[in-house]
Amino acid sequence: TVTIFDVPGRKFTVFGNKGALTLSKPLGIDVSEAGEVFVIDGGNSAVYVYNSEGQYLRNIGDAESLSRPVGVAVNNEGTRLYVVNNGGVSELEKHNVAVFDAQTGEQLKVIGKRGSDDGECNLPLQAATDDQGNLYVVDGGNFRVQSFTPDGDFRMTFGKLGRLIGDFNRPKGISVDSEGKIYITDAMLSHMLIFNPEGELMLFFGSYHNQPGPARFKLMAGVEVDKDGRVYVVDQVVRKIDVFRPYDMKPDEGYLAAKMMEDGTLKIKPVTKPKPDSEVLPEVPSEE
Repeated sequence: TVTIFDVPGRKFTVFGNKGALTLSKPLGIDVSEAGEVFVIDGGNSAVYVYNSEGQYLRNIGDAESLSRPVGVAVNNEGTRLYVVNNGGVSELEKHNVAVFDAQTGEQLKVIGKRGSDDGECNLPLQAATDDQGNLYVVDGGNFRVQSFTPDGDFRMTFGKLGRLIGDFNRPKGISVDSEGKIYITDAMLSHMLIFNPEGELMLFFGSYHNQPGPARFKLMAGVEVDKDGRVYVVDQVVRKIDVFRPYDMKPDEGYLAAKMMEDGTLKIKPVTKPKPDSEVLPEVPSEE
């Protein structure tokens, strides 16, 4: 399933788990400025496109063009779609990024092949684009991040395997904010790394912990930064999303904010129940 959380409206919608085009193994997701939702389905080797209400629009890619697809990124204009092919241990060449016209579904090119040289990838995982349309790819097997121009030309790379702060052990999630800062989750070290546009470490936070709590993680996965600069971090084991705000942003500022009334109390809308045709979240299985 895919769940849309409308935080100010205090409601949610679930889609993708019913109908002829049921998602089999949704892995990656990205949203264009126009509100189109692109979901990579590893089980069906395709990208499914929905509108902002979760209604199916079209699909892109197939088993011939995609090999173990795990990540997806779309540029702000919603015209260029990048799909990360992980390839696995058996595919020698399909460790790359397939580029599509996000509207017509036409495949435009392939970026990279398996290897460790500049522009090559080994078990790539996730991708993101910046406001200029540049592409950033987590090159997991090479323990680095690579950046490409919108046309797929190599720009730069940073990161290496190591145990020092700023090194990678299991880089996984990636996002780029409006200032060009790059956010990387490391699933092994359980912390978030923030780099400047030149790939230089600026900040890190988070730690591994058996007890849940703010900035405590067991298995970090995806990360996203919204237009306000708030950072959303997913933990697969704890089954949570931690939300962080920029240090210079007040709690009641921006879109995802609890608005204060004149008397200092929170202005909170009543919870809106999903419409009858909305899906219901599946029951969470026990640890057993």
